[in-house]
Amino acid sequence: MCSARPDAKPVADDGGSGARFVLVVPGLRRNPDRLATRPVTPQEWQAAAPQERAAVRDVARDIPALFDEGSAYPAKHRARLSDFFVFAGMGPALRDLLKRWTAPGRPLTTNVEFARYRRGDTLGEHSDAESDTLFVLNLYLDPGYREGDGGVLGFRDEEGREHLMPPRFNSVSVMPIRPGCVHWVTSWRADHAGRHTVSIAVVPASAGEVK
Repeated sequence: MCSARPDAKPVADDGGSGARFVLVVPGLRRNPDRLATRPVTPQEWQAAAPQERAAVRDVARDIPALFDEGSAYPAKHRARLSDFFVFAGMGPALRDLLKRWTAPGRPLTTNVEFARYRRGDTLGEHSDAESDTLFVLNLYLDPGYREGDGGVLGFRDEEGREHLMPPRFNSVSVMPIRPGCVHWVTSWRADHAGRHTVSIAVVPASAGEVK
């Protein structure tokens, strides 16, 4: 993957993914009292003030490329990611779970993101309420995770209640996306890259999309 750390230029090391830089922007129409975010280019990231830098982490630009012959992505991690796609795509468990959490008959689609964190990587507090996302399911695939590594998902609801979810291996967090709710990820403190995470955003399907 590529390093998206603010103190280093991105350096590709797996041939199939890219860095993602995210800046803070003011909350918009549906959530004006909270900060939202937007992805930016490396050049915009470097030009931004430190307080505007919302997130820095490795995000796969092309997930299938991680499995290509010659990929530098470690085989042990490819195996776990492959197991996830077999579970998600070939069995009914995940599909049935998502159906239970949504209105009957409502056409849905999903956006899948795969990310990992390097030392110092973080995700600042923000809201995704400006998007059409209904909720996000995160599956954590890092068996080497230890308490103290950081990378904890934080969520605050409309009533100010906070919930913390460490990214323990083979665990799942589910996060609703609605006005008044914010979330963040604490800094990754381990020296090695970790917190390998598949994030599935569930959104209403638009006309013409595969249901």
